[in-house]
Amino acid sequence: MRRKEKDPGAVLDRITNEIREETIDPAVEQQAAARVWSLLSAKIPAAAAAAESLSPDGRIEGCSGFQELFASYLQGGLSQARCLLLEDHLQACVRCRKALRSRSATGADG
Repeated sequence: MRRKEKDPGAVLDRITNEIREETIDPAVEQQAAARVWSLLSAKIPAAAAAAESLSPDGRIEGCSGFQELFASYLQGGLSQARCLLLEDHLQACVRCRKALRSRSATGADG
């Protein structure tokens, strides 16, 4: 069998570009995300609780979205990325900072 392209780097680059440019049906993407999330939430109960504060596409929406993460945050159940987002928000938002302080002082973490 004769190879048309002898440069393996060029072949790899071409194939990589084809994969990057491939479009994925949004419905297929959402189904895959739902399967992954269901497996993760079965393994990590705190992740399931944190998911309730997310919009369908995973965004944290406004102060109420951040405040819904407080219980998982206080229990140490948030991912490192979500902790960073929440802590950054708390630096800028007096209202949420007071709400978290109040919640942790009363022990209301669930």
